[in-house]
Amino acid sequence: MTRERIDALEADKRELKAEVGRLIRLAPENARLEEALDNAGANNLVATILISVGGFLVSYATFTDKMAPKLAAAAAGCLLAGIGLMAWQSLRRWRKRQDRDSRG
Repeated sequence: MTRERIDALEADKRELKAEVGRLIRLAPENARLEEALDNAGANNLVATILISVGGFLVSYATFTDKMAPKLAAAAAGCLLAGIGLMAWQSLRRWRKRQDRDSRG
């Protein structure tokens, strides 16, 4: 009984060591994915801020007389930059998904 238990524990130990080795090999990939996720989050935040500022400037431009064209131009720039950033991210995700699906 004791020998069987020791053999079972040894087998579990070998399996766990193999799993640890596999996880160690995946560590660089995990770090890369975490960095990509952080970048995507930061880009989304920047795009949201740009769109919010653009929306505010559009609303505020209606209350100014001489500055209205300049504020409207700045608002358009912020809105286009924010929307462009979001569209660029969506396009990149879509292309990566297409590449992954085409590989199998």
